[in-house]
Amino acid sequence: MKARYFYFIAAALLFAGCNKEMVDADQIGGGKTVLEVGLPDSKTYMGDNEGGSRSVYWSNGDQIAVNGVASEELAELPAGTRSTTFTFDGVLNTPYKIIYPASIYKDATHVTLPAVQSYKAGGFADGMFPMAGYTTDGSDITLNHLCALVKISVLRASGDGADTDKIACVRFKGRNAERVSGTFEIDYPNTALVNDAGTGTGLEVRVVKSLATSTTTAVDYYLVVPAREYENGFDVIVQDVNGHIMTKSKTESKTFEAGHFYKMAAFEFVPTGTELGVEISNAEELIAFATAYNNQEYEPLGGNFLATVTDDIVFDPASSALYDATGGVGCVIDTETNYFNGVFDGGNHTISGLTATVPLFAYTGGAGTIKNLTLDSTCSFTVNTGSGSNHGVLVGRNKGDIFDCTSNASLVINNLQDITSAVQYYGGLVGYNPGGTIDGCTVTGDITCSQTDLTLTSSNSISLGGIVGYQSSDGGTINDCHFTGNITVSDDTTYGGISITYVNEKDETVGAYFYVGGILGYANKGVISGCTAGDSEATRTIDLRGTFVPEIGGILGWNSAAASSSVSGSTNYMTLKYASSGVRTATSPCRIAGIAARTAASVSECYNYGPVSTSCNSTTLTLGGIVGESAGANVSDCINYAGGTLTRSNADQTGAQANRYFVMGGIVGRLTSAAADVKACTNNAAILSNIPGTSTAMTMDIGGILGWADKQVDISGCENKGTLENNTGTTAVVFTRMTLGGILGYGPIANTTIFKCQNKAQVYCNAQQNKAGRSSQTGGIAGLMGTLAAGVAGLQIDSCSNAARVWNRNYNNTITPVASTPFGGGIVGAIVGTSASKASIHGCTTTSGDVVELRGYCGGLAGYAEAANLSGNTVGQAMTSSNANSQGAGGFVGWAVGTTISDCTSSANINQVKQIGGFVSYLDGTSSITGCKLNGATLTTGTNGAATAAAVLVSNAASGASITDCGVKGTLNGAAITLSSNMVTTDGGATVSGTYLLD
Repeated sequence: MKARYFYFIAAALLFAGCNKEMVDADQIGGGKTVLEVGLPDSKTYMGDNEGGSRSVYWSNGDQIAVNGVASEELAELPAGTRSTTFTFDGVLNTPYKIIYPASIYKDATHVTLPAVQSYKAGGFADGMFPMAGYTTDGSDITLNHLCALVKISVLRASGDGADTDKIACVRFKGRNAERVSGTFEIDYPNTALVNDAGTGTGLEVRVVKSLATSTTTAVDYYLVVPAREYENGFDVIVQDVNGHIMTKSKTESKTFEAGHFYKMAAFEFVPTGTELGVEISNAEELIAFATAYNNQEYEPLGGNFLATVTDDIVFDPASSALYDATGGVGCVIDTETNYFNGVFDGGNHTISGLTATVPLFAYTGGAGTIKNLTLDSTCSFTVNTGSGSNHGVLVGRNKGDIFDCTSNASLVINNLQDITSAVQYYGGLVGYNPGGTIDGCTVTGDITCSQTDLTLTSSNSISLGGIVGYQSSDGGTINDCHFTGNITVSDDTTYGGISITYVNEKDETVGAYFYVGGILGYANKGVISGCTAGDSEATRTIDLRGTFVPEIGGILGWNSAAASSSVSGSTNYMTLKYASSGVRTATSPCRIAGIAARTAASVSECYNYGPVSTSCNSTTLTLGGIVGESAGANVSDCINYAGGTLTRSNADQTGAQANRYFVMGGIVGRLTSAAADVKACTNNAAILSNIPGTSTAMTMDIGGILGWADKQVDISGCENKGTLENNTGTTAVVFTRMTLGGILGYGPIANTTIFKCQNKAQVYCNAQQNKAGRSSQTGGIAGLMGTLAAGVAGLQIDSCSNAARVWNRNYNNTITPVASTPFGGGIVGAIVGTSASKASIHGCTTTSGDVVELRGYCGGLAGYAEAANLSGNTVGQAMTSSNANSQGAGGFVGWAVGTTISDCTSSANINQVKQIGGFVSYLDGTSSITGCKLNGATLTTGTNGAATAAAVLVSNAASGASITDCGVKGTLNGAAITLSSNMVTTDGGATVSGTYLLD
């Protein structure tokens, strides 16, 4: 967007009116939408009888965003265009939320204002002055400015010795730490920024351009700043190319109104001496700097100074002790005002030989920066927990920016103890990161905690991360960071010597949480992007042992915030292990996953190569290749590679551990808290659960993509290539629920959908001694959708395929009622909808492998289907069983109740002992089959046990059922199928009509 200005000698220029037009959307060919948007014919006024006008024009390349959809770029515009049309792919629906430029759109309620603005002579650069609009019906829209414009004019001072260096940049910042850049919430109906509801620090905005000054002609910089009150005024900081700084301040409160133009009187650039250049070349100078800073000798200078390391720094034991005594740079004396707020430039130099119990920097403030520094492997930091709760190697507590730093130092936690603080934070780089940014950093040093027979009773949370221990609700950003050390919490015994318990508000003694992540232990909010944990060439391990509650993630332990939080583009190579012999209560789960153990933040484009294993005896155990437990977080475009195996192998369970839940998922273990999507994810890793015998009921849900969806989920475009196996051994075991699915294990919530997913690996339920009337459901796509006790609405499996064996080896001697029956299906073990909203299986296919059900019913599509519509499906998967207790098999469904099957085709070979039906084994009186085909199937009755003759269509059809207009071809017990073949073995009065032979 271009602007033409007419300037006058005054302090402010008002954009008045600011009315825009937007007409209703017109859909044109190709599914596009065209909107006409006008710019204001703004009138401006100024005091002292002076006035003028200003017009703003569209320019080539401009884009707007409407409801998050960016328009096509404008092109070939005539000069002076104030009203033009924007074109969008697709149809846009009202209300319209409009933002200009499109590049600042973040999400439905946030925009991101850049901290660095482009320079343009004579005004603001194209696309730098944001506007927003809102309309509920596509008309009568007012599009308003969100920011104000400030003009800074700089002259070179006259006289001998005047600074003649070029101006490098001009910066603007509020004197009350007002945010002026970064992510802001936007109030679209009022077209205004919500200035105190954004994320990130964003305390400064700058225009960068190297320009020469003169004594007669001012250099002009234009800064776009958020419209708001700046309570204590603002600072304008001019900096030349050699780092000399001058600050001009307005100390009284100042309100900048949206669309207004403000102009500071031109001033001469005279560096004020507020920048201090500190050079540090050895250990003594670094100790002196830390001592002076902590004595607040730099306080009058604020953050306007630069400390530069000019040579490698070598410590010895004596100098290390002296540095340790400083408490680290920025050690707080009384208040936060002593936080380090300068720039510490390591100059790509190395610190070696430092052994300390404090971090290099105790606290960094929002204006603090640490960059280009390396800590050598000869450095080590030993934590004394009793001295505080923020423990990092480089920084204890960071609110500022850390760039391009490396720590090869070890972190040793050898004094873990009860402290009055409820939480303790440990990080290979930073202990606590409330709102800070960490970018391009690497940690290679090990983190260890080795203690024997330690019991903690007052600390209810410990957070440990390879890069950062903890992030608060202030958020924080960790980008392009890498951890290649090991994390060990153990005393080298089988289960470790650490026990952590505390008494909660209900006077219950429960296990305390131990959050561990290869990058970040625990976050209340924040962003992780482009990070890696572990080493692709050598094994790196997170190994925890003890009696506590672990949340272990290759990248992240736990993020409790959905808003302004995400994990993206990150990769884990760490091997994750947890071992415990402790008995858990229901409130003490174990969660372990390749990327995030538990998260409410979205996870996208993340990859796991590291195996996940545990022998945790816990009431609740959740393992995930990518996410252990999603607390409503969307997961997309993630891959769990073949190395990311999930293994659960436990000692014998005890009767005291009742109501246990064991969940495993190749991508996500369990979904809780809120609905979410799992999209375009792939699992290549094997999933194995070895559960010994127990007399206490338990549940087990395993999915190649998602184990248990405890909230509504949409799974789409996902693929499983890893084998699934639940092995209970030969000892008697009791299950209240046992589900396995190539994509989803258990989905009992309404509107759960699976779309365009594929399973290509064996699904195997090996429950050899499950003889207590307990059901199990095993399916190529899903184990159980809905519940066997009651159906739910809106269940859908659409356009999915299974190309692998489904084996339900459940030795269950109780077959009825339904809730006690094992079921296996090429697509789903069991699916139960409602009469008002039937479940749907549509457009699905099964191909290679077979479906084996030892004790119950199996089907090419579903072992059990109730209140379901099955349409347009193709079955090529065989069904086999030689077990005398196998009950029945159907080309489409084993046991159908209230179900409609239409336009489906089966070429499945069935070799089963009892109740074989080319389409269905048992069809109840409220079910029907229409327009289906049995195309080249081989149906053979087994010889083991009391066999019932096979039927071409249905083995057992109840009165009221109907089978119409179906074509058949194949063999029945070795003979070619004809229209005289046995169509229904046990006919309770079903209607069979229109059957014909296929060519």
